[in-house]
Amino acid sequence: LIAKWTDEDGNTGSTQEISFRTDPMPKVFSSKVERVGLDYAIITFEVYGATKASVLYGKNLSYTDLKEVNTSVTRSKYSVIIDGLQDGTAYNYKIRLTDIEGYIYDSIENHSFTTPPRPKISNVRIQELREVASPTVMFSWESNAKVNSIVRYRENVEGASEMDKIEMKYIAGLHEMEISGLKSETQYIAYVEGLDEY
Repeated sequence: LIAKWTDEDGNTGSTQEISFRTDPMPKVFSSKVERVGLDYAIITFEVYGATKASVLYGKNLSYTDLKEVNTSVTRSKYSVIIDGLQDGTAYNYKIRLTDIEGYIYDSIENHSFTTPPRPKISNVRIQELREVASPTVMFSWESNAKVNSIVRYRENVEGASEMDKIEMKYIAGLHEMEISGLKSETQYIAYVEGLDEY
């Protein structure tokens, strides 16, 4: 860079040549949703040239909330936990960077994720099977999310031990489970449950 000027008498002056270089803009190299639960998400990203990274997020593109983390200006990876989310809801997020001089660089890239729905069980049915060696019943029910299948049951008398049958495969939709080896002419109490992957 050389600065020149001319005074009112027509004399011209100039400075010595000065060179300078601008710093590169802060950059997000990568970003992904590492894990999503009913009410949280873990977002990992790799950034360069920033002293602070803000994860802006919300149910729409207005990004109503944010989580911040201080960063190194060297290329580094970070993880941010976003919590207090609603289950079964779609969220958008983007990453905003702040450089060492306090200038803000807003990302134009939008990312999204959806929290899984809270598991619910419905339409529980019990059918006694005929022409079998011992009293046997078939439980069937439906779930709105992927859960395993658990039936807990016991005789309807005080002090009776509870038994359970568990199928660890995660299923959304129709579940069926057969319980055999029951006593004849005996009243039972049963509960149907399911645990999700989160």
